[in-house]
Amino acid sequence: MKKKAIVLLVSLVFLLSFVFVYGGGSKEKKVSIKFMAALYSDATAPFWNETVEAFEKENPGVKVEVDIVNWDSVYQKTTTLISAKQEPDILNTDTIWVQYADKDLLEPLDSYMDKNFKDIFIPALLKSGVYKGKTYGLPLLATVRGLFYNKDVLGKAGVEPPKTWSDFVKVSLAINDPPKLYAFGMPITNFEGQAYISYFLWAAGGSWIDENGKCVINSEAGLRALNFAKDLVKKYKVVYPGWSTVNRDDTQKAMIAGKVGMMMTANFFPSIAKSENPDLKLGVVSIPGDKKQYNLGVVDSLMIFKRSQHKQAAFDFIKFYYNKKWHEKFILAEGMLPVTKAVSNDLESNPGLGKFIKMLSSARFFPAEPSWEPMVLEVIKAWQVAILGQKDPKKALDDAAEKINSEILKK
Repeated sequence: MKKKAIVLLVSLVFLLSFVFVYGGGSKEKKVSIKFMAALYSDATAPFWNETVEAFEKENPGVKVEVDIVNWDSVYQKTTTLISAKQEPDILNTDTIWVQYADKDLLEPLDSYMDKNFKDIFIPALLKSGVYKGKTYGLPLLATVRGLFYNKDVLGKAGVEPPKTWSDFVKVSLAINDPPKLYAFGMPITNFEGQAYISYFLWAAGGSWIDENGKCVINSEAGLRALNFAKDLVKKYKVVYPGWSTVNRDDTQKAMIAGKVGMMMTANFFPSIAKSENPDLKLGVVSIPGDKKQYNLGVVDSLMIFKRSQHKQAAFDFIKFYYNKKWHEKFILAEGMLPVTKAVSNDLESNPGLGKFIKMLSSARFFPAEPSWEPMVLEVIKAWQVAILGQKDPKKALDDAAEKINSEILKK
C-alpha cells in the first residue's frame, strides 16, 4: 500500500507540473514565438493584434509576440537579426525569402502540410513559395498589376483601352497633351523598376532567366522590349517626365492629379486614388502585349526560420491565419487579394476586388532567384542608360547580361 501511495503521489506531482507549465494556472510558462510582420497600412497592427488574441485564446500554451516593421526596414532588420542569430520564428516578407532559402536558413514546410491544407490555396500562389522542389514560403496575400487608365481622358479622345502594343501607341498619341497631360507613366527606377521592365519584356515574349538559370535579358525579345520603351520616351514623347527618377508612388500621385492618362500598377491603386481624388474615374485592363495580354502577380509570404525552437507552434499560428474568417478580414482591411480558394470565391463579386481576383488566375510571377535584387538593379541601370541615349540598347543589355552571369549568378 505504501509503495502504491508513493507511485500515486509521484504521478500526481508530474501531472500538476505539466498543467502548471503548459496548460493552467496564472503562472503558466508559455511557448513564445516571435513574428515579424510587414506594415501594409494603418489596419495592419489592429488586425494582427486581434488575430493573436484569438489564437492565444484557443492555444493557451502559446504566446505570439508581433513586431510590425515598415517595408523599407524589413530587409535590413532581418539581415541584422540573422547575423546575430536572433531571427524571428515567423517572417512576413516579399520575394527576398528566396535568398534565405538558398542559404538554408528557412524550414521546409512540406512535412507540416497535409493534402487538405494544401488544397485550400490557389495552386499558382502556393507554387510561388517553392524553391528547388521544397516549399519555404506560404502566400500571405497577393496583388496583381494591370493597366489603369483615366476613363474621362480616353472617353474624350474617343479611344478604347489598348490591348496590343500597336493599340497602345495609338491611344497614347490620341490622349497625349504635354505639359498638361502625358499619356503614360513609366517609372523605371530602383523602386518597382523590375515590374515595368517585366511588363515590356514578357509582353515581347522574353524572360529574365532561362531554364538553365542564366540571365537572358539581352535576348531578341529583351531588345525589342527595351526599344519599344525607348520609342515611347524618345520617338513618341508620351511618357511622363522624370521616368528614371520619379518612382511608382509619385507617378501614381501624378495620375491622381490628372497629369498622367495611363500607368501600370497594382490593384490597391484605386483605393489610394479614391481617397485623394474621389472624382477620378479609373478603368483597368490586362497589360497590353506585343501579341498577347497578360498580368503580373506578386505574392508576399510567410516563412519559418530553421533556427526556431518552436516550429510546430509557429506553423500552427500560420495555419490559424488561413481560417476563412481571419484571411478574409485581412484581405478586406488591406485591399489586397486572397490566396485561398474559399475567400476568392467569396469575394469574386466584390465590386472593388472581384475583377482583380479574376485577373490573378492568369498572372505571371517573378522568378524565384536568390540573386534577384542585385540582378534587377543591373538591368534597371542598363535600361536607363539605353533609353537616355547614353549607350546603344543592344550593348547595354549585352554588358548587363555578361556582368550578371559572370559576377552575380556565376554562370
